[in-house]
Amino acid sequence: MIVTTPVTEAGAAAMPAVVHSDRTTRPQTVSAAVDPLYHRLIGAVGGHTGTPVIMNTSFNGRDEPVVCSPRDALATFHRLPLDALALGPFLIRRPAGFPGEAGA
Repeated sequence: MIVTTPVTEAGAAAMPAVVHSDRTTRPQTVSAAVDPLYHRLIGAVGGHTGTPVIMNTSFNGRDEPVVCSPRDALATFHRLPLDALALGPFLIRRPAGFPGEAGA
């Protein structure tokens, strides 16, 4: 993630969370040959939202180390108000109305 690229106005409107204030982004490409599961996930997101983009950010809570294992990921998911967690071939979602639910 050392290269930045300009984002068009349409791109900034479609994916505002990944665009910096100078209207650039740090793109990462994912090849189906190298990571087929993640590639399929990005395609599924695109099918659902119309924009095949996933924001890649550090996965950790405030003042916590970055998640390094499935156990860390599950513990962090349990503590933080996240809607879902993609973990390998699994998608873990909170039940509607669950305490701490991101949308509740």
